[in-house]
Amino acid sequence: MLLAADETALPALAAILEVETRPLHVFVEVPDESYKLDLDVEWVYRGDAEPGSAVLKAIQEQAPSTVDYAWACGESGLASGVRRHLTKDRGVDRKAIMFSGYWKVGSARG
Repeated sequence: MLLAADETALPALAAILEVETRPLHVFVEVPDESYKLDLDVEWVYRGDAEPGSAVLKAIQEQAPSTVDYAWACGESGLASGVRRHLTKDRGVDRKAIMFSGYWKVGSARG
């Protein structure tokens, strides 16, 4: 299982980590180290980069080549970028990917 999230998806991710017993590869993109929690995940620091770009690069470089199921939640570009990479570059069935854009850069909250 591959899990990818940003800081807005940390509560949902933490709930998954509490109950999931299968081996996980977890990548979390946050602005900087001040967001880091005591979770056994790969922390990816975005800095001034576009949301989703740092975690996508980390997944491309570090995630296992075979993914049976993926979960990607956070900024819209993160969720769709991870899904696009997994389906187009790794051949993962799109039905095996749960993704949700919690927010979108430049869009007002409403």
